[in-house]
Amino acid sequence: MFIHLPTATLITLLAALSVLVIVMLIVCLVLLQRTRKLHHQCEVERGTDALTGLWNRTRFMELAERQVNYVQRTGRSAAVLLIDLDECKKINHSYGHVAGDMAVRLISQAARDTVRDYDLLGRYSGEEIVVLLPDTTLEGAQAVAKRFREKLGAQKVTTTENKTFGVTVSVGIAALRCETDTLEDMLVGADAALVTAKAQGRDRVVAQGG
Repeated sequence: MFIHLPTATLITLLAALSVLVIVMLIVCLVLLQRTRKLHHQCEVERGTDALTGLWNRTRFMELAERQVNYVQRTGRSAAVLLIDLDECKKINHSYGHVAGDMAVRLISQAARDTVRDYDLLGRYSGEEIVVLLPDTTLEGAQAVAKRFREKLGAQKVTTTENKTFGVTVSVGIAALRCETDTLEDMLVGADAALVTAKAQGRDRVVAQGG
């Protein structure tokens, strides 16, 4: 049995149904946008070091390899800084591991405040920070390292017990030297330079081949 409704009633029902469909579509779009935003946030958080807020080593390597490949294809320059906190074990022993974490955060923030927006920073290991500097020569990277150490030298760590201490770092620097060099080549060169800097004593900067 069919129920015959007045035309006006049918039009009203169809209009209400249309509004309902539009509202549902809007809700679906909003939920989709929020889902994408949460997914992006989760992806970022998975690639971020919890202590410093910098990229973790895995994510840094992914992004840095892309950047190095790009500058190689376009015939541009790039350099890497490996920054290592001096006497980390002594800091942990004298002030506690929380203070050691604070020291790592301090050098991370000083590095972030020194470099450009498009430079890449990551936590390379426990007390090492790595920085990729696109469009930067070896000499340019040395200038960046100097500015960084000056900024760091003006800051101190204050522990939860209100004890204050300064921190120093050793820095190894390397740059692309030929068109076949890779990110790994630069990191090996920077690590060798860092070993040399450490051997020469605390708070040193050594460039590749220096």
